[in-house]
Amino acid sequence: MTPATQPSPEAAGLKIGDKPKVSGTGGLGLNLRSGAGTGHARVKTLPEGSVVEIIGGPKEANELTWWQVRDQTGVAGWAAAKYLSD
Repeated sequence: MTPATQPSPEAAGLKIGDKPKVSGTGGLGLNLRSGAGTGHARVKTLPEGSVVEIIGGPKEANELTWWQVRDQTGVAGWAAAKYLSD
């Protein structure tokens, strides 16, 4: 596993406090992970259209930018930015 590094927040297009929607999953939903990267355990799968709040990050792992998010039920995890749209 590649260690997570910190990208510039401007490059990621989102920021802490934003409330983006899950999109671009082809109806499969977005896997929230216990850490930044696909090697971390899946915490929950969020359906397309779900709204989350960004609470941490960003970090880079697996050639993706990851944000720590919390869903509307209070479950927190890490999500790949390419599946979050504002």
